[in-house]
Parts: sequence; structure tokens; C-alpha cells
Amino acid sequence: MCFILQNDKIYRSYSIPFGRFEQIFQADGDIEALCYASNVCVLVSGSMLYSYPVSYNRHIYLSQDFSQDPEKTPNWELVYSFTPKFTRNYRFTNLFYIDGYFIAFGCGDLVNISSDGKNWSEITKFQDVKKAIFKNNMLILMTRPILTSYTISILYNKFNIHNGLKKKADKEWVNTELKKKADKEWVNTKLNTMFEMIYPIGSIYTSMNSTNPSTLFGFGTWQQITDRFLYCTNSSKQTGGSKTITGENLPAHSHYVNLNTTEAGWHKHRYWDWSGMTKGKGYDVKDDVKFAINCYWNDTQGSGNHTHNVSGYTQTTGQSKDYMPPYMTVYAWYRVQ
Repeated sequence: MCFILQNDKIYRSYSIPFGRFEQIFQADGDIEALCYASNVCVLVSGSMLYSYPVSYNRHIYLSQDFSQDPEKTPNWELVYSFTPKFTRNYRFTNLFYIDGYFIAFGCGDLVNISSDGKNWSEITKFQDVKKAIFKNNMLILMTRPILTSYTISILYNKFNIHNGLKKKADKEWVNTELKKKADKEWVNTKLNTMFEMIYPIGSIYTSMNSTNPSTLFGFGTWQQITDRFLYCTNSSKQTGGSKTITGENLPAHSHYVNLNTTEAGWHKHRYWDWSGMTKGKGYDVKDDVKFAINCYWNDTQGSGNHTHNVSGYTQTTGQSKDYMPPYMTVYAWYRVQ
């Protein structure tokens, strides 16, 4: 945001390259100083008093309505008016924002300060301030003595800005703030509120320390997780893994067996029956033996049906193997209430 001062008018622009400036203020006299900080704009205008000696009244205007909407014209409020005691410097020379405070000085011996731009009051006096430099919390003012015998000499007055801030310099206020920040109960309350937001019901807390979170944080009921793995991943709803392993990697084991066979084995044998064979001698002893054969095939009696029963354990085989993945033991709890 950019501003242009032109006599008694102030213009604002959001786009310098395109030169789009709009008038946002019309003063009752020349605008002498302008300061914009923390979305607050402060300006000082002066109107001449036609009296002797000639002097100017100063008016401080404030606007807190500086949104980024270029169509919105800020509203201005007159927050302070004063008449300088000395008139050597006819114009208000300095108005700027330091360390959270607006500072206005010039016009001879007047220095005003305000933290919000609205409440102004004189805090010290200087001689005809010409220039100001702020560095390392030190406000260095270059002044010129009012005495006419030293019109060409330059003096440097150092003014610590915090000496002018009554609130920050007030010992009681400082002690109160320090006590408040150092109060252990107040700090613990803030910490508990923060930790309850970080660990709502259902949250998991892990640590190398065996202290229960209810003791550590001072809130909630926590149930310890033991003898369980937490499977952590960088994406959700993913599946994988396998339950299959090869036989060589099975742990040492055996199997019990109890088997029965069905009835079988009945059979018989066939043989040549010689019982019908006869033999005899002829009438002459010299004759050969005579055979009369009346034989036939016959079968043995059928038998041999039987069953078998087998029971026992198979031989132990396989190799022992540890399937525990690499791990580190920790203490873990989850908040149940």
C-alpha cells in the first residue's frame, strides 16, 4: 500500500505500476506527517492561527479501517489537537512507529506518544527537534537551541524510548507481569490445555519412560499396551504380507498317524487231483506195470481275508527358525477417557 501527500490531501494506491491512486482524506490544513503501522494510519495536519506570534494548531487523525478492499474508503477520527508552545519550527517534523508505539514530536518542544494511536500525552520536552534516529532501543534526537546566540550549533540529546512508556517503566506493573509468567500453576494450566488438545481420547502415547501419562500430564485415564506390535505405515487401507513359508523353514515337528485298511486277501489255489489214478500188473510178471488214469483238477478251500492297523508318529524333520522382526521395546499407552 502506498500513500501520496499533496498539501491537504492524501492519496492511496494498491498498484503503483498502473498509477491507480484514490483520495482517501481531506484535511483542514496542510498534512505535515503520516505514519502507517499495524493496520493503523496516523496523520498530523496543521492550520495557521492569524495572531501574533503566528502559530499553527495541530490535529492528529487516526484511521483503523485500512482493509485490502480498494473500493472501501477509510473513516478518519480526530483523536488529538494541540497548539505548540514554540513556533520556530512551523511544521510538524517527525511521526513514526517504534517498538509498538506511535511517536510524534517537533514543533519546538512538544513530544507526544501513543500505543494505540488514540491516547496522546506529553511525556518530555525538547528544543526544536530537527531529526530523529532510532537504534538499539535508543531514540537520538538532533535539536537546535532556541537561544538566538546559538542558532548555528547542533546538539544531540539521547532519549531512551522506554523511559517514556509509563506502563512498561512502572515497577509494579513489571513485577505483576513477571509473577504472572512465573506462576507455576498458571503455566501448568496452559500446558495441560495444550496437551489435552494434542492427546484427545483415543490417542496413543509412546515413551522410553515407564511413567504413566496420567501422572506425567495430570489428566485422562490411560491403558497400557503390552505384548502387541503397532504396525505403522505412511498410507492407509493398504494390504499385503503372506502366511506361506517353505518346508525347509518349518520349525522341527512331527505328525501323529492312525490308519486302518479295509478287509481283503481272500483267495484259493487250484491243483491236479491224482486220487483217480490206478495201476496194476499184467498176467505175466514179465509185463510192464499198467496204469489206469482217471485224474482231474480241484481247488483248495478259499480263505485269507484280513485287515491292517497302523498308528504312531512321523519322524521329526525341519529346522528351527526365529521369525521375530527387528524391534525396540517401548512403553505405550492409549487414552480411554
